[in-house]
Amino acid sequence: MITILPDGMPSMGKLLAQQVVYFIVGSALIAYLASLSIVSGADYMVVFRNVFVASFLTYGWAQIPYSIWMGQPWSNCFRYLLDAIIYAAVTAGTFAWLWPGMI
Repeated sequence: MITILPDGMPSMGKLLAQQVVYFIVGSALIAYLASLSIVSGADYMVVFRNVFVASFLTYGWAQIPYSIWMGQPWSNCFRYLLDAIIYAAVTAGTFAWLWPGMI
């Protein structure tokens, strides 16, 4: 697989906007899943654990096949997974903090 990009620096504004949309849509889907599986007023750690797993799957799990099938170095995969863990922890902490019935 070869990726060919136009010459020059990419438009950071466009790429950042796409990344923000990615996080908003991902968080909306995680919120929907959490609303189906977690009751209002649930304990902080119950919300955190459930949302953390859903967030980690959303933000990182799909990177593993790139190392298995496409030859991406495993070190890159582990860096992506570390980013996913950080994103998942921030998402889970935010959801658990703001979960209905907790405030």
